[in-house]
Amino acid sequence: MWLKSYEVLRIKTPTALAHCGKFELYNRLCDQTNTRHGLCEIDVFLSAVDQAKAGGTLSKGAEPWWRFTAASKVKLAHRPELILST
Repeated sequence: MWLKSYEVLRIKTPTALAHCGKFELYNRLCDQTNTRHGLCEIDVFLSAVDQAKAGGTLSKGAEPWWRFTAASKVKLAHRPELILST
């Protein structure tokens, strides 16, 4: 599903991904598919953008997606406007 998400969003390179807004990716995906996706998709986007900015590898300080879950839940609890409702 996640690779398909990047196809839908027309993101073809890590460089392009590195310049994307993390919550914007989730909102665009929901908008373009007319579906409210699971919030874990946000964590995947957070990790993917982080990895793209670190040169594409976890070894350069980027974190796997599950390490973003707690922080994204806290951020969304304080700023629910970051995600659009569909």
